[in-house]
Amino acid sequence: MYQEFMSEYQSLGHMSECELKSEINAHYIPHHGVQRESSTTTKLRAVFNASSPTSSGATFNSIQLVGPTVQDDLLSILLRFRQHKYVILADVEKMYRQILVHPDDRYLQRILWRDKPTQSLRAFELNTVTYGTANAPYLATRCLKQLGLECKDIQISKVILHDFYVDDLLSGGDDLNEVRDLREKITATLASARLPLRKWKTNEPQLVSEFTESTHNLNIGGNEKLFNRNLYKSKIGVTSVTTKGDNHTEIPTKEELETYWSNIWEENITHNDKADWIAEEQGKWEAALV
Repeated sequence: MYQEFMSEYQSLGHMSECELKSEINAHYIPHHGVQRESSTTTKLRAVFNASSPTSSGATFNSIQLVGPTVQDDLLSILLRFRQHKYVILADVEKMYRQILVHPDDRYLQRILWRDKPTQSLRAFELNTVTYGTANAPYLATRCLKQLGLECKDIQISKVILHDFYVDDLLSGGDDLNEVRDLREKITATLASARLPLRKWKTNEPQLVSEFTESTHNLNIGGNEKLFNRNLYKSKIGVTSVTTKGDNHTEIPTKEELETYWSNIWEENITHNDKADWIAEEQGKWEAALV
């Protein structure tokens, strides 16, 4: 399985073979495979350990500038998302690997690889932003932001700038036709930068009916509450959100926040009153993090 992953990595142009010589000044990143049985698309992911110390004691990650956060915070994104009558979700396929690294810098992210133990070691340069490097999140999200800044469609620009959390799109609206149009335009805009969207999800099947193989009906607000505590508990092991009163010691994870806000739909509140209720809950949540 790991061999297949690395073969695909090379065939997609995400890494290229280079000359292996000890006298060449280059940095080689250790790597290994991690299986992800729960994933519907990538059963195995290569982990590149850019925090591994070199002979000088420094690490590749320690010499990088990490960069600032350029996207909205997750809480704000989820608050807006929960106010939509119709919602759409998707993620960018292989987002990091869609962003090229300048050729002059690729010598810093080389790896060793061979298909079989009987073969000689071969050197490869990773041509794209690499998962496991400290500046990878910034490089990828900043490219996405630039796409939003350059987009001439004001609505689509706003979605790209404010409705993405890393590679996850969480957006929607109150008019079915407008949301359908938004989905088509956001897909085309990202495709123009070779950032394909996949794994579409919605609470209205009409919005992504042509993507039946990768679509899941969220059914938000319907009789069957797909977004609920039990679903997240069974899939990612989150049972509750720790607050200040529970000796809170660290910032909640993305999964914890999603689980917390999914309970909004378990409350007996009309759609028109949800905004006020959400604002009140946000105040409680932010106070718990102080």
